[in-house]
Amino acid sequence: MIQRPVVATPVGRAASRPASRPAAERRPAKPTVPERLRAMCPNCFVEVSATGECGMCGWSAT
Repeated sequence: MIQRPVVATPVGRAASRPASRPAAERRPAKPTVPERLRAMCPNCFVEVSATGECGMCGWSAT
C-alpha cells in the first residue's frame, strides 16, 4: 500500500493580515530631458566626438 503525503489545509490570509493601510502617495513624474542634437561628420555620416573632430576622417567641426 502506497502512503500519500499529508497536506496542511490552507488558512485564510485575511485573518492573519492587519487592517488595510492607506494608499501610498504618488510622486510627480520627472520632467523628460530632450535628446541632444549631436554633431555629425558631413563626409562619414558618423557622430563627431566631444572634441569636435571626426574619428574616421579627421574632419573638424570648429
